[in-house]
Amino acid sequence: MDFYAKACMGTFKLTSIKDRYIIVFGTFCIFLCYALFIFNSDVAYLAFTQPQDDSFYYFLPAWNFKAYGFYTFDGLNETYGFQPLWMVLLTIMAFFISSKILFFKLSLLVGCLFYLLTGLIIYKISKLLIRQRLLTFIPWFVWVSNIYLLRIFASGKENSLSVFLYALIALSLLNIHFKNRQQSSLYGLIDASFMLVRINNLMFVGPILLYRLYHNRQQKSQIGFYLATFSLVLSLWFGYSYAAFGTLFPNSGSLKTVISKPSIVYWLNQQTGVELGGMLSSQEQLLLQHPEFLDVPRANFFWQYLSQIVPQKVTDIYFDQKFSSITLVSTLNQVLLLSIGLGLIGFLGGLWQRSITINQQLIKLLSYCGIIALANSVVNWLFFQRYLSFTIWYPVPELFWFSLVLGLLVVASIIGWQQLSQIKPIIKPVQYIMLLAIGIFLLSPLSRFPQELLPQKTSEHYRGTYRFFSYIWQDEALKATSWANQALAPNTTIGSWNAGIVGYFYENGSTINLDGLANSPAFVDEVLRQNILFTRGLANENVLWNYIQHQDIRYIIDSWYSGEMGKSRFINSIPPEHYEIIYEGAVTFSDGNRPDRRMYVLKLKY
Repeated sequence: MDFYAKACMGTFKLTSIKDRYIIVFGTFCIFLCYALFIFNSDVAYLAFTQPQDDSFYYFLPAWNFKAYGFYTFDGLNETYGFQPLWMVLLTIMAFFISSKILFFKLSLLVGCLFYLLTGLIIYKISKLLIRQRLLTFIPWFVWVSNIYLLRIFASGKENSLSVFLYALIALSLLNIHFKNRQQSSLYGLIDASFMLVRINNLMFVGPILLYRLYHNRQQKSQIGFYLATFSLVLSLWFGYSYAAFGTLFPNSGSLKTVISKPSIVYWLNQQTGVELGGMLSSQEQLLLQHPEFLDVPRANFFWQYLSQIVPQKVTDIYFDQKFSSITLVSTLNQVLLLSIGLGLIGFLGGLWQRSITINQQLIKLLSYCGIIALANSVVNWLFFQRYLSFTIWYPVPELFWFSLVLGLLVVASIIGWQQLSQIKPIIKPVQYIMLLAIGIFLLSPLSRFPQELLPQKTSEHYRGTYRFFSYIWQDEALKATSWANQALAPNTTIGSWNAGIVGYFYENGSTINLDGLANSPAFVDEVLRQNILFTRGLANENVLWNYIQHQDIRYIIDSWYSGEMGKSRFINSIPPEHYEIIYEGAVTFSDGNRPDRRMYVLKLKY
């Protein structure tokens, strides 16, 4: 009946060979299904349904590195619009792959691999926290069977590697003491890698480093190896980034803070009365004087993010069109929730009667992960609020924590039913029915595998039934790019704000990114910061239009509001008298909050 951590915390070795076979075999089967899906699906279908457009800001610079010797999206300008560790991994992969399409598919597959490896770490954590052997499989199964969550992490972004390293850190915190120099060096490597997989993880790595040093303060030699490894890994990248780009931090992040920094200062002033405007640049101070252009943090959105947006990404698999072949869907859902709820009541009753115990290691683990998840949510809410509803690669600690908690809640409910079965009024058949309902709940994600992982040979599969707004415009971007490959002359330079898919599949020349996420740090500092003021009527010079002419960009591929074409500046930058529509997408699309958009190819006149 005990729900506790094993007394011996000095080893992570699996105690049962049979268990290891089950876990490895299950993991391999899911990986094989995903691999078959990737390699047997049409590349066009994969391009607009699996990654986000920003994922190609990794794929193309990594692919170009072996040809140009530096990170570039367009072959002309250096870019630091990426998180380092994932880019380095993709760059190494690209050196051994001859096909650009194969590289794209393998990049998605590697994301799946790290997601499934994270499941193995969750199983190891479960072995340390759960005494009953069969129940140790549940948190692992909740993670690996969630095909919706898998697709979030296997999208070509750094979040798959990030969650893997995050899980390793969570596991290592259960055994905080350095046993030897090798282990201390390994922990230094993991912590430094976690910071490089996403630079703003610095706010987590710092406290983790101090926590490790405090608990190992008597082991001077091991601390030395830990710090040496940690420092060496960081210095290798930061030395390169400063030499190559003149900065330590990605320009993609610095671009997003142009609005968020004055927004935070304005919010703090409203909350506390403290004036912090002097800390801002002159451009940011100008924005501060116009609150109508700011994205001020909203408390109601923060709670919506924590209570709805993030949890739904974990639980949608269980309640989104679940049991489509069974008519009593709502009734079954109610029975499932009732069975888990009653089980949790039984579990709490066992805790009250002290017939069930929880070891402090479990509380520590959930506290560590919960604090980091909450801190990540707060920082992203403050700095990147406008992106949180669609940037699925931000809430890595949150998704890990919610999934782990869901698995542990199911375990607790099963233990609770074991507790309730000892009460005379609760008859055995009721217990069996409720446990069966919990089993159905656990297995229900498997019913989604055939639909989600059935290889598709045509991009028509989702047309007309899109689940995500991005599917539509990414599909339309791909079709516009295919048209441009046939219509435009070789060596023709084009431009695009949302340039990921366009740049990766455009074959007749360079694609210059115009939103700054895959352009140079200098472009962000000298052009885009000023352009933000211009598009809001706070500056007179149309610097981005000047840049487009200076770069000899003759064509644009992107989407804009259909009703504004020919009447106003395209994406607030290109004057209507300076462009001609030569391709117009057949499908309009909208995110529901703004007017309809359409994909266009424009010929520029200057």
